Parts: sequence; C-alpha cells; structure tokens
Amino acid sequence: MGVWLGNADASPSFKLVGIKAAAPVVIEIFNYLTKNRDVWFDPPADIGERKICAVSGQPAGPYCKKTQEDIYIKGINTEPACAIHKKIYVNKKTGLRANPGSFKLPDSAYRSYTAEIWPADIAAYLKERGRHIETVPAYDPEEIPQDAALKPKITSPENGGTYFITEGIPEDFQKIALKASFASGATGGIWLLNGDAVNKQITDNILYIKPKPGSYKLTVQDDTGASDSVSFKIMVKK
Repeated sequence: MGVWLGNADASPSFKLVGIKAAAPVVIEIFNYLTKNRDVWFDPPADIGERKICAVSGQPAGPYCKKTQEDIYIKGINTEPACAIHKKIYVNKKTGLRANPGSFKLPDSAYRSYTAEIWPADIAAYLKERGRHIETVPAYDPEEIPQDAALKPKITSPENGGTYFITEGIPEDFQKIALKASFASGATGGIWLLNGDAVNKQITDNILYIKPKPGSYKLTVQDDTGASDSVSFKIMVKK
C-alpha cells in the first residue's frame, strides 16, 4: 500500500513534503486497518532474513567481524558475499604480502590477519570524505598470485576522449588534469605519457600537464606494479 499526495490534476506539489504530509496519512490508514487485532501483517513467503556485513552492506562473508540482520527477497537478491574483508598473509620479517599458494618459506614465517581492501575508485571516494583507508602491504615480487593485483583506475582524462585547445587562450588555462585512484594496497605511483615519465612520484593529488596536439597513451603504475592505461587525443580548436 502506498500514499501519494499532490494536486487535483495529478501533478506534484512541491509544498507537500512526504514525511510531513503523506506519512501521517499512511500511518492513520495502517492504524485503522489493524485496530481490531494486535498482530502485524505476515511477511510474504519469499522474504527471508540474512546477515550482512555492517561495513560493505553485502551478505556477510567468513571474515566480516561486524554484521547485522537484514531482510531480502529470496531468489532475487543473490549478490555474492562481502569481497571487502579478506584474509591476507604477510612475511613476518619483510612485512610484504604473500600468496598462501606459493609460500617460498615455511608457514611459520608468515602471519595472517583480516584486511579491509576496497576497489581503487571506492577507496578514493572514501578518502575524499575523511574515511581512514587501511594500507595493505604490497606483495613480495616472488609471491604474487596472477589474479591478485587490484589495479589503480585513471579517472581523468577519459579513455577515448578528445580534448580541444583553443587558440588565443593561454596554455596555463588549458591544462589536462591527470587523476587516478589507488586501491588500498597501494600508496602512490608514476605517470607515463607515451612511455615517458611525467613525474617521479604521485599520490592522490591531481597532476596537470600541457600536452601538444596529437594522440596519447597515458599509463599510471602504482607501487605494487599494477597499472591502468587510457588513450586520448588533443586537437586545436580555431
């Protein structure tokens, strides 16, 4: 059951705020429908309960420490278990991350713990809003699983984009922003423009360049060795 309030011609009225106008009406209707019985409506048969991760909101996985109860539609809400909390292994001596499938030392040389690992774009979003993001150790170069790399993500310039330089406007006002977000296992990296290093080191800050007209391939490589690339063009607008 739903309640909608608006104008007589079925158009919305911006002066009618739902929580102040419609909510009291629907509550009054609910009270009227249930005034002769104390029980609430029985939930539909396809509604179930499950535990979800209190951090990611996904169905709780084996490494989620904080969980809460949630309702879901059976057969419809089938998203996978939380992929944010993962059990990782680090070398006790070097502090580098290791792959349990290819330990180069005895098991006693490693320790394990549950880490919170966010994808690069989400990690950047959370950082911008003051959220502390756990720094996960980089992999030992000799113990990297093939599917382990969490790639950085270039967010500017746009892949396949075309950018125009307008004649008569100073170059300082027509810079191209280079921006990338890094997964929580990386702390920074380097930019490569057509294979040439743009600068020595970057963090989450934006870097600006003044490229000449032409076609470019831009690559960012983080300090774990993972990389992302985009291609773009610079053209002159007369």
